[in-house]
Amino acid sequence: MASGPASAPVADDDAGLTEAETREIVTPYAFRVHGDLLGLPLARPWRRALAILIDGTLVGLLSLVSPAVLMLAASLFLWNGARKPQVRRRGLLRVLALVGALAGTLGILASSESVRGGVEKTAHVVRVAAYRGDVESGACRDDACARDRLDDLAWLVTHGLMEDDDPALNFDEYLQGLALEPGEREDLWRSYQNHLQVLQPVVRSEDAATPEITPPRRESPDEPSYSVLGWARGVLQDLGLSLGWAALYFSAFTALWKGQTPGKRLLRLRVQMLRGGRISWWDAFSRFGGYGAGFATGLLGFLQLTWDANRQAIQDKIAGTVVIYDKAPREPKSR
Repeated sequence: MASGPASAPVADDDAGLTEAETREIVTPYAFRVHGDLLGLPLARPWRRALAILIDGTLVGLLSLVSPAVLMLAASLFLWNGARKPQVRRRGLLRVLALVGALAGTLGILASSESVRGGVEKTAHVVRVAAYRGDVESGACRDDACARDRLDDLAWLVTHGLMEDDDPALNFDEYLQGLALEPGEREDLWRSYQNHLQVLQPVVRSEDAATPEITPPRRESPDEPSYSVLGWARGVLQDLGLSLGWAALYFSAFTALWKGQTPGKRLLRLRVQMLRGGRISWWDAFSRFGGYGAGFATGLLGFLQLTWDANRQAIQDKIAGTVVIYDKAPREPKSR
């Protein structure tokens, strides 16, 4: 009798093969599900869709936050990951976390400077507007009240926040409505020039009434400039910020909340590893990468959960996970 082909060793629990060794031959290892998961109810597609809609809305709101805050949050994510004993190259993760924390802190400080600048600008505008209101109402009639607001006018002029760049024209507009003697007007003009000199270099003219001040260069409204690179850079910046928050959101919440995000928690869903045990930081990040694959397949990667036997979408296939309906009565195992 002819002998058949030699049978390959079967990878089962008794064979004593490691996970790495099972990649050398065909085994049922990749298709095994931990016994504790058998009988758990799977999440319905509509629940998963509603959960991802809630999470996507929260990510969209987070993308409005300063990138510096994202940098700090990512640094905490890396530092926490470096504390896990099973993670490799923990020293490199700590260095990246410290660099990110430093960059995020500097970014927040820069943002605070910008906020202070906006507050300063608003204060000058409000004070000049109040002065003009006093002039129009007749509450301001002499040079005393005009002198109090000259510094505010000079600040607005030197920062290019007036409709006209000519300091002399702004000065004339500023004094409009006041009955001033020639000497008073000259004193106010000299005081105004002193304010301008403090705020930016002034090139004096022979005629004191028309000092030569180099105005800030502005593009003509009749000559719009279009830059494809500039447009692409802006799109990538916005997209990158949203992706950064999404990666941090789905990875951190899924790992810290034992397979749940805020959306999944509201819908009573949980991500479980097929091999059993708690989902790790790396598994959560790998699962987030599966979302990119879902979009790359024209959403078919997401829709496959409607016909897959265990309702696994493409991110579940990549990370080896399944989404269950949490806190529901457990069905008995079929024998």
